[in-house]
Amino acid sequence: MNDKDSYNLEFARDTEEDDRTPEQQALIKRSDIGGMLERERALAVSERRASGVDDRLVRSYQLFEGSRDTQGQATWSSEVPAATVGSRAYTNIVRQITNDGAHQIGDLLFPNDDRNYGLKPIGIQAPPLAIEGEPAVDSKGKQLVNAEGEPVTNAQAHTLRVKRAMKKTKRMFTQLDAALVAARYPSKARECIKHGAIYGAGVLKGPLPTKSRKGRWAKKGGGYALNKDIPMYPNVTVVNPMDFYPDSTAIDIEDCLYTWERIPMQPQDLERAIDEVKFDEGAVRRVLVSPPIQTAYDGSDAVDEAKAPVNSTGRQTGRYLCWERHGIMKREDLEALMVSVPKGKREYFNSIVTMCNGEILKAVIVEYESDDSLYSVYCWDEDPLSIFGYGIPWLMQDQQASYVASWRMALDNGGLSAAPQLLIDRSMITPVDGKWQMHGGKEWYIKENNYEVGSTNAPFQVVEIKQNLAEIFVMMDRSVADAYEVTGVTRVDNQGGLDNSPVTLGATQILQNNSTVSRRGQARRWDDRVTLGLVTRFYDYFMQFDLVEDNKANMEVEPRGATVLLAKELTATNTIQLFQMTAGGEAPGAKGIDILRGLEAAMQIPAGTYVETMEEQGAREQQEAEEAEKGGEPDPMVALEERKIEVLEAEVELKMARDKFNEMVEMNKAEMDAQRFQLEDALAGNMSDQQTQARLDAYNAKMAELEAKRAASMEALQTTNQTQRDIAAAKVGGDGSTKRREADIKEREIANKERELSYKERTGNQGI
Repeated sequence: MNDKDSYNLEFARDTEEDDRTPEQQALIKRSDIGGMLERERALAVSERRASGVDDRLVRSYQLFEGSRDTQGQATWSSEVPAATVGSRAYTNIVRQITNDGAHQIGDLLFPNDDRNYGLKPIGIQAPPLAIEGEPAVDSKGKQLVNAEGEPVTNAQAHTLRVKRAMKKTKRMFTQLDAALVAARYPSKARECIKHGAIYGAGVLKGPLPTKSRKGRWAKKGGGYALNKDIPMYPNVTVVNPMDFYPDSTAIDIEDCLYTWERIPMQPQDLERAIDEVKFDEGAVRRVLVSPPIQTAYDGSDAVDEAKAPVNSTGRQTGRYLCWERHGIMKREDLEALMVSVPKGKREYFNSIVTMCNGEILKAVIVEYESDDSLYSVYCWDEDPLSIFGYGIPWLMQDQQASYVASWRMALDNGGLSAAPQLLIDRSMITPVDGKWQMHGGKEWYIKENNYEVGSTNAPFQVVEIKQNLAEIFVMMDRSVADAYEVTGVTRVDNQGGLDNSPVTLGATQILQNNSTVSRRGQARRWDDRVTLGLVTRFYDYFMQFDLVEDNKANMEVEPRGATVLLAKELTATNTIQLFQMTAGGEAPGAKGIDILRGLEAAMQIPAGTYVETMEEQGAREQQEAEEAEKGGEPDPMVALEERKIEVLEAEVELKMARDKFNEMVEMNKAEMDAQRFQLEDALAGNMSDQQTQARLDAYNAKMAELEAKRAASMEALQTTNQTQRDIAAAKVGGDGSTKRREADIKEREIANKERELSYKERTGNQGI
């Protein structure tokens, strides 16, 4: 408070109660409420520290960061003391294992930012079997009819109700999903999971009506400008568990009487909040009069303690610590804070109060009809007696210490065994240079003939230090294996998980189930603690504030993280086995493309990346069908030209057959003439051998002439045939624009020609 307010308050307290004005009474009342809330906040802070949660948060952070001082001493522990002589190495395995665990669960629940939630309608009861066939009536006894005005039975009415509810559920899911995407729920969920892995608890808060500061780009005048006049949207925020102070007496967030959240704010944030979230301007100005907070690093604050540099006394942060309280308040207290309280008999209301430096900046009643907490808490390993759980660093701190101790032992052993130890008898020798440090080529004096070369009593003796690195490395590997075991994180290596030995399908499933039981437990915990509560609150938000009534119905949220995980694991394994058993989907009756689609989905590969989707397959098959249909109805002009080619080929073949027939006739005639001549000569007996030979030569010459003529005729016929075919083929390709009338005329001519050729072939009549 400023001096004036302090004076007025003090004056009001000094005034007799009966003599106080209403303004004085209100001032005292608001001051008392502020003091009560401040004491409650201080109690929440002190109880969290006393419960050991602060120490757990701080140590978990320091283990994750691998904090240590300049001497190699871990600032979080005395269990791994740095030796005065020897290795001071500190290798942090906590960070890698924690990151592995957080990424595994994050990728598991949100693989491609998929939805790990769903909606389903509820409360639609089926009619009893006895009245399913009876006419359906409404609450007033009026007969129900369908869209066509026809009466419906109870069974039909139930079916219509289910269909209508499913349509509403689909629209509501679309709206809800769009809101969660706008709030960047998947990315904030992964951040919350990371907090759970580190600190043991991750906190999500929402839905929070939020107005975008940036706005949206819109065309204005000749250019573009940011339009900040956009409606508010339900948002989700991630709360650092170190800034979260719930009721320490509760073990579940829904059982808390109150929760306090620390919110560091810069001065400009406080001023901006006057207009944006309606902070009390007078209270803000009084806060800004005082200086920002200073970190003390005195152990009184978990965040300061976790980030405390070595030997630091503190520094100015430039921020003010605001505190936001969620919890129940009485009607009279709210009215004293100038909050508009609904009329009625109700005396307690769920409220939000924001304070800073003892000043109440804002107080409002939560408008949600549901009294559910706006916070959802996810724990990596739950504490049955606390809202906060145990994170990976806390669970594996002994394994981290064991690993560091083993690693330092290995380095020390390696250094000692790398070079031998020397025992020197100073009574026998002395260094020429007066220095006892060893080096190559060093010279020594023999003292008083105490040493003879070759004597067994040598001034130098070599002691070899045994190297035990193999045994130490086993200890280190054991520490790492134990760390994965106690934290439930699946080790990431290059071995592919299971060995390569053949196992049955059932054995594979058992092995996979055993190897992922911890991850499934984490997925179920997220479903139970976060998904169900947060998504339900978003659903309640739209049911209460959304003006579109057609989207509303009685629904419930379905968390699907663990279910989807188990289904994907088993589906992937089974699908691979099925694909192999069906010879890559080629076995008779196997649906190879469907198997590949299922495998693609089970392996979390985006649909259509490597296997065509059903839509792509349908489009391809439709295109192929259209092409096949188009090809099954040939162009009539193309068919006509093809028939032309067939007729020409028939004509050529007929002519070739006729010529061959004529040649055979000629050859037979010539042979018969020769035989007749020989017979006549034999009968006459008066022909000389020379004459006979001359007749034979003439016959052979004639036969050669006939053969040459036949070959020339065949070549000419083949040339003519090819030419005619080329012309016909060109006609087929280039005469597509011929009119249908001309095509019909030509078709009739060809038909007549075909009939003529058929007649010639049957009768042998050449038409001459």
